[in-house]
Amino acid sequence: MAKKEEIEFETEESSSILDDIYDIAHDIFPDATERFHKKVGDMLESAVNYIENITPSWEAGCDRIFNKVMNFLDGAEEKSLKAIDKVQHSPIGAAIDQIYERNHRD
Repeated sequence: MAKKEEIEFETEESSSILDDIYDIAHDIFPDATERFHKKVGDMLESAVNYIENITPSWEAGCDRIFNKVMNFLDGAEEKSLKAIDKVQHSPIGAAIDQIYERNHRD
């Protein structure tokens, strides 16, 4: 039977279990742990670069959407005001005014 090797490690009060596991893994498999650490670092760096690259286009996209919404609202407001103006100056508007005045004589 293979003899089990005792691995001793010191823990600091502030260290976490994951730090301890990483230290043990590094002691047992130093090359694999370093490769894993490098891969994770490279992946995080790639993610940061991707986010930095898409941020300007994302911001520009948000600006375009905002401008389209504001243009739509401005157009809707203008059309609504024109429709209200047409109704006010029509026979229907005059009838509405008469009914309102009759009901609010105070």
